[in-house]
Amino acid sequence: MDDAEASGHTGPEVMLAAAQRARDRANAARWDLNVATALFAVLIVVIILVSQDARLEIVGPIAVVGLAAAWLTGWRKGRRLYRRFYDEELSGLQRESSSRTGETAEEAIEARVQKALRERMQPEFNTIRARSEEGSVMPIDSTWHVFTDEEIEKAPEFFGVYGLYEGTETIYYGKAEGPGGIKGRLESHKAGREGRGTMAATYFNCERCPRPAIRERELLDEHMRQFGRLPRCNEVRR
Repeated sequence: MDDAEASGHTGPEVMLAAAQRARDRANAARWDLNVATALFAVLIVVIILVSQDARLEIVGPIAVVGLAAAWLTGWRKGRRLYRRFYDEELSGLQRESSSRTGETAEEAIEARVQKALRERMQPEFNTIRARSEEGSVMPIDSTWHVFTDEEIEKAPEFFGVYGLYEGTETIYYGKAEGPGGIKGRLESHKAGREGRGTMAATYFNCERCPRPAIRERELLDEHMRQFGRLPRCNEVRR
């Protein structure tokens, strides 16, 4: 990848970061064993000449030429390494940038989905809340999630209660007080092991509590008080 192609797809910050990383790597790598050996050879030649009482007019130019040759070798090697390291670093930074962009996009989509769910369900929840103001039990007051395998995989494994909803209708209240907690119970509903009725759920939410059975009974009694019946999937299981 040449600089023109890279600049067409990459921001200047990424290119500068790649250049700095490549420069650091090239500076560290150019004085390798070959250059060190050349410098050592020059040193040995100078020592031999001095020990043989060679004149300074001879030793000086030989030392200067040898050191210059070694420096030039290292400099040219650094240039070659810089070009190679620059391509490597730029490619790596582009992959990291693409990965972060993808994650950010997924998070933004998830936030929009959750916002849309809250806006859609808020009128219904406000109605239930208003009916529950005079000393009665509040419904599960937590974020609604789409009833999919992906969202269920993120569900908590603690004990508590959960609600299943089809659209805005509450179709089931349940408790989780065994292995797997709430996540395990949701997986069981999704797989149809709790009956076909709850498989129709489109959303769920949950709440942690120390006594799930009592809290479940409170939710069912409150639903009965408000609507004159249990959620339809709870009625089937009675």
